Amino acid sequence: QVEALSYWFVHLIEEAFGIPVGTFDHFFGRDEASPPEGLDSATAKSHDHLPPQHRIKLLRYPPSPHGTQNGGQGVGAHKDSSGWLTFLYQVGNEEGLEVLSSSGKWIRARPVPNSFVVNFGNAFEAATEGAVKATIHRVIAPGPDSNVRCSIPFFMGLPLEIGRAHV
Repeated sequence: QVEALSYWFVHLIEEAFGIPVGTFDHFFGRDEASPPEGLDSATAKSHDHLPPQHRIKLLRYPPSPHGTQNGGQGVGAHKDSSGWLTFLYQVGNEEGLEVLSSSGKWIRARPVPNSFVVNFGNAFEAATEGAVKATIHRVIAPGPDSNVRCSIPFFMGLPLEIGRAHV
């Protein structure tokens, strides 16, 4: 269901940019007819690419024993290099995710029930020639008096090239 949401969200972005809906579909092999006979869709959409490499992770950040109110480093500042978009579901109410603003200030991304935080990845930045910047973000571990912080990111990946060999 998150995969379907991710494709729909890309179409909304295309609408926002005023470009034809479906412009980016070819990046995911979604504009092709069914695969050639003998080559199932689980193997490849074409002879040149594997299906999109979407991933999901379960992340757990235990309270930091360092004695600081904000805890320690959970994950340092980074951009998601693995793909197109990341849909992050923050489980519970523990804070920790921060996003770097265009002015260079860290903004807390407080958990909002029943919602996703959406980060743009490096591939999206490259495909838009920098019109959309990859989201720089980090995670601060919970402090010693906090609960465990959990999150579930879905990484919308791109197909990987497998060469011209026929399966």
